[in-house]
Amino acid sequence: MKRAFVSDIHGNFEALTAVLAGIREQVIEQLYCLGDIVGYGPNPRECIQEMQHADVCILGNHDEAVIACPDPDGFGPSALQPVKWTRDQLQDEDTKFISSLRRYYQEHSLLIVHGSPKDPTNE
Repeated sequence: MKRAFVSDIHGNFEALTAVLAGIREQVIEQLYCLGDIVGYGPNPRECIQEMQHADVCILGNHDEAVIACPDPDGFGPSALQPVKWTRDQLQDEDTKFISSLRRYYQEHSLLIVHGSPKDPTNE
């Protein structure tokens, strides 16, 4: 089975669209998103909507930061400003989707995390 893995999209819908077009050309059977759908880029909503179609999608640290209340730990000013901006862009269904994402995914001997098995989103 051919699988494709995407990660660290960070709201860059133009790049995501190009990558997904390449994936379609390769006749990939399953698409996995390893987190950080949002953060920094100008199109968080479009990226979230596209990744809702992935076979597996897990939580990244920037995704987690957007739903953290009130503010995420370990984010400096240059990272915190985009988090707050992204929060303002999202609608309830976007936040609900991000909140539904798991911190890891395991399938037989395959373990998928954004960070590390010790700390799935931050390490």
